[in-house]
Amino acid sequence: MAALIVLFSSAVLFRALGLLLLPDWFGAWVDSARAGLALMFVFTGVSHFTSMQADFVRMVPEVLPAPGFLVSLTGACELLGAAGILFPSTRDTAGICLIILLAVMLPANIRASRKGIRMGGKSPTPLWARIPMQGLLMGLVWWTTQG
Repeated sequence: MAALIVLFSSAVLFRALGLLLLPDWFGAWVDSARAGLALMFVFTGVSHFTSMQADFVRMVPEVLPAPGFLVSLTGACELLGAAGILFPSTRDTAGICLIILLAVMLPANIRASRKGIRMGGKSPTPLWARIPMQGLLMGLVWWTTQG
């Protein structure tokens, strides 16, 4: 849920900056939402390399090899995707890659919820909220990158 707080609060902040100071950068909600998504993906991507890494490793389904590597790889993909959506020349491709990444990571999020795997000492997001949240993120990525 912290990721959604980062996303929505930063998007509103970027939009306010667009209205007050930076209309060329954040002149529309789509621009502000894109910047909010980039910030959110930096936030979540960096967390893959912090003390939370062990929590992420526990989320990886047992059938997948090298969970530590997969956690680092997905974190790196989130960081690359965050950068990629900010530049028009890479935006479309980065958006599609982030949508695929969100889809690929959904089973780990489902596993965390079903097994009660704590993240940073906090209870996992319940499935009734997690699945729609993932869909919302995919939709926002599509809206902000495929245009």
